[in-house]
Amino acid sequence: MTRSTVRSLALAALTLMASVGAQAVTGVSGSCSKSVGGLLDDIPSLVVTCPGGTWTDPRPGTTSIASWSASAAGGYLGASASAAVNTLPPLGQSAPLALGIGASGFAYQSDDLLFASPGLAAGTSAKMVFAMQINGTMAANNGSTDGNAASRADWFFRAYTDSNRRSLGSTSASSGVTNFYNWGFAGEPNVSELYSFELPVVLNQIVSFYLSLEARASASGWRAGLPGSAASFIPVQSSAASSFGNTASWQGITSLKLNDGTLLQDWTLSSASGFDYVSPVPEPGSWLMMAVGIAALGGV
Repeated sequence: MTRSTVRSLALAALTLMASVGAQAVTGVSGSCSKSVGGLLDDIPSLVVTCPGGTWTDPRPGTTSIASWSASAAGGYLGASASAAVNTLPPLGQSAPLALGIGASGFAYQSDDLLFASPGLAAGTSAKMVFAMQINGTMAANNGSTDGNAASRADWFFRAYTDSNRRSLGSTSASSGVTNFYNWGFAGEPNVSELYSFELPVVLNQIVSFYLSLEARASASGWRAGLPGSAASFIPVQSSAASSFGNTASWQGITSLKLNDGTLLQDWTLSSASGFDYVSPVPEPGSWLMMAVGIAALGGV
């Protein structure tokens, strides 16, 4: 491709994006939740609010807690969540027969893209193949006896595209771990994998591109006996954590092809944010080496 061709396509991309009101957005959200069952003395105090991403059970004799965090930046998504139930009967009070808490952290980013290829009409259907490196850990632990506890941790990644308010397609990846009743632990707690995805796009026409990462954790426990009985004084302990903070990283578009499988060799990509989707984002170590190099040049 000649420089003049690249220049003209880039100018066309900027003009088209400006005319349709291009967007580039990142954001985070999260929540904490609870469920109770059986006899309760203080239902109002169990209303869940999650200021600063953390909720702590306010009742005496308990250290139950739920928390979440999330982050989003160009090429990076991070989300973590944790939940832990550790309940003893409040002094002089009956205890809830069942308590469950959960947390969810959610990070997302969206951008407007323009794939351009000379000689192909606007709206020509195509597919982009891209990669994401996803690293994280999950845990699900039960400390109670008699199988009266359950815990689970999950992560979910999703990407989708649309154009002119019409959905083009979506793709996703996820996994989780459980420790349910007294059946034991199930699942793979460590995730470190390069995932390859394929999404529909259209050429020479604005495509909105969305990425999201969510982490979830839940823990619950219940008592084996009625309040006041010996069994009701057995501690209820359960915890879960899903840690994927800043660990879903963009690894670039590996190819662009027509629906019949023909690989396109002559194409360009422009984004409203200016982010380079063709190339992978630098690893944290690469950023550090770059900073050291810049500092050294400054010294010289």
